[in-house]
Amino acid sequence: MTADITRAEGIATLTLQTSHAMNSCSMSDFGALRDRFLELGADPEVHAVILTGSGRAFCVGAALDTFLGEGGLSGAPERLREGFDTCLNPLLRAMVDLPKPLVIAINGTVAGGGMGLALLGDLVIASEEARFHCAFVRMLGIVPDAGVSWLLPNLMGRNRALPLALLGESLSAREAVEAGLIWRAVPGAELMGEAESYARRLSKAPPEALRMTRQLFTDALSTRFGDLIDRERDANVALCARPELEEGVRAFLEKRAPDFRAKAG
Repeated sequence: MTADITRAEGIATLTLQTSHAMNSCSMSDFGALRDRFLELGADPEVHAVILTGSGRAFCVGAALDTFLGEGGLSGAPERLREGFDTCLNPLLRAMVDLPKPLVIAINGTVAGGGMGLALLGDLVIASEEARFHCAFVRMLGIVPDAGVSWLLPNLMGRNRALPLALLGESLSAREAVEAGLIWRAVPGAELMGEAESYARRLSKAPPEALRMTRQLFTDALSTRFGDLIDRERDANVALCARPELEEGVRAFLEKRAPDFRAKAG
């Protein structure tokens, strides 16, 4: 089993449970996780997704022992390329393209490619006991992957992210908040309750406006300002034709909470 799935009140929780130490993943594990995200994205009964880990680790990236064979690392370049192209990178795209809000609840240690999975959520929270390790260069002699080389400089700025990657430093959950990597750090006992509360709140938002906002904020990092404001205009023109806007206006005037999900239904 790569991840256990539970569903309750429109919220699907994916809990990483791989057969490798500290929830490290083989390439086939990454592929199986991609399939779970595609399944949940297509499920009309799921309105938000939570990704968390089991035990003392969220995910520490690739299960390195799966790259060793009787001939050592011979043939690894070809196997690695195939694994990236068919499993890991499709997983990252499935997470970014998920048509539902994604909450990440980081329960423990994050390292290697696990940082990419941990930071790709729309809302990321962590246990105060969690630590983030970026040791690709120092420990393995490879570049940060799983989207980490894009995420870190865009989230924290180049001159803070690059030393972290080059020196193989680690961050506490509180430092990750201060660096802009995650939303909040909470006591471990409160982690899943907080994640579920956020997921419920997001699941009640107007789904199409939510989807467009997520896309705008992701694309903003690589889009000219003038182009982005035109996209904002186009998005709101399109949303004006949907029933959610009228519901929002009526709810505001009637001093009640809007019911976007019923209108979008």
